[in-house]
Amino acid sequence: MAGVLIDAVDATLRRWAREPFAWGETDCALSVFRHVAEAWGDARALSRWVGRYRDEPGAQSILRGKGGPVRAFQDELVSIGARRVRSPQRGAVGLVRDGRDKLVAAVCLRDGWWAARTASGFAAFRASAIVAFDKAGN
Repeated sequence: MAGVLIDAVDATLRRWAREPFAWGETDCALSVFRHVAEAWGDARALSRWVGRYRDEPGAQSILRGKGGPVRAFQDELVSIGARRVRSPQRGAVGLVRDGRDKLVAAVCLRDGWWAARTASGFAAFRASAIVAFDKAGN
């Protein structure tokens, strides 16, 4: 029987579908940082954030102290050497607005399509990135 080849994005989506959502562990931002750790081989951003908060108000408090979610996200990715991209491709990460106009961290599925963690797994949707990054050298 031939095996099915999956890429890092497919592996991330499979993990999101089976792991429970938990603030400070597997929320949208930390799920994206875990994708970066596993797909790009750099766990620094993930290690700096895991366990620092336990609920949405705790996350928001930390983000406000870092200048807001966009600045905090950018700073983390720049600190690991990721490069900012204008046309994100599969596997890039970014901040987008979901279908409820909520700012979420997400992984690019393909041009204009993103996936983000939800309480019950993940959602895929069309969006324009507010800011997007890819692994240096890609």
